[in-house]
Amino acid sequence: MTVTARPVRLLDIDRVLQDSSDPAHAGPAAPIRAWRDELTLALDLLDYAETILGSDVEILRHALDKPTSGTRSLVADLPRVLAARPWDDGGSVLSGIDTASEMREDWEESDVFTRSDLLMSTHQHMAFTDLGSRQDVRRVLRSILEQLASLALRREAVEDRLQEIRAAIIQQYRDGEVSIEDWLG
Repeated sequence: MTVTARPVRLLDIDRVLQDSSDPAHAGPAAPIRAWRDELTLALDLLDYAETILGSDVEILRHALDKPTSGTRSLVADLPRVLAARPWDDGGSVLSGIDTASEMREDWEESDVFTRSDLLMSTHQHMAFTDLGSRQDVRRVLRSILEQLASLALRREAVEDRLQEIRAAIIQQYRDGEVSIEDWLG
């Protein structure tokens, strides 16, 4: 039986960003590699959440564009609507994964499905949205776009911090603060 890790919240990501706020001056005793690992996981979770919410946005925009179509028509159009979405920009959790089984194995190993739940809480609103009601669709679309904006801000901060951490790790080796044995394990 697999034990599932708890979902990650934006506050958790903010905590790691705060803890790792000055990696260049952290010193060799700082848990710099742990920060790197946590932020790398956070980036994967943000990628996944943004992908799901991006799909929700496409579905909701399609529902607004075709107000007279019913749910059956929308469902029939979904493959075309979602096929037009640029799923992978080359830097996400999906990069380098060739098959659905590889993707499932990668995600199962990191519990990305469960761990990203709180990062995309507005996704749950889709199940209760009357796609025939322009008012409901607009309300949920606005909520999802707000959550996507929040995720995008975190993504930028995480990517920037990961660059700083990588530079700090390299500098530690250059300065001889960390030996090659430490690096190997």
